[in-house]
Amino acid sequence: SSRRRHTRLQGDWSSDVCSSDLVLAVGGALMNDQTMNGAFRSVYFSGTMAYHLNLSKYSNIAAGFFGSYNNRRLDYSKRSFGQQFTSGGFDLSLPTGETGLSSMKPYFSLGSGLLYTHFSDDNRFVMDIGGAAFDINQPSLSFLNDESNKLNIRYAGNLNVQYYPNDLVALNFFSFKILVNTAAL
Repeated sequence: SSRRRHTRLQGDWSSDVCSSDLVLAVGGALMNDQTMNGAFRSVYFSGTMAYHLNLSKYSNIAAGFFGSYNNRRLDYSKRSFGQQFTSGGFDLSLPTGETGLSSMKPYFSLGSGLLYTHFSDDNRFVMDIGGAAFDINQPSLSFLNDESNKLNIRYAGNLNVQYYPNDLVALNFFSFKILVNTAAL
């Protein structure tokens, strides 16, 4: 089947694939983030999957799913605490005195979203509208082993409108909004 795609300034382009009107896309990512000179470290492994379905010659819809394994660690050997302060400065070999802190348990996070795309007959107008929800399983996140400290569900919405009045000009409007339920905080 042949699928119409977004217009480029120099003309249309299309892709030819041997498949049905249902297209499966998969992806993955690995992120390693460090702060406080490496004392706080976050590692994320994530995977995504989306199904794209042509509704007509000029529109399609996509449903996506996201899952991630997250691990955050605080390395106390790279931090100094008041209990470790001596007349000669900080002695990191002494106990921290922070008995309530522990390593955070790894957690899974899940999300999903929908995207609708519409193309005009001449491919000069393209509109995308979508929405997604993140952390829908509301994982627990605490260094104090407090199971009641959960991530709130985050909602995101987007609207993208592109108009090509001619082959040299492209007008684009993009809006993205994230909503977080802060009542539970």
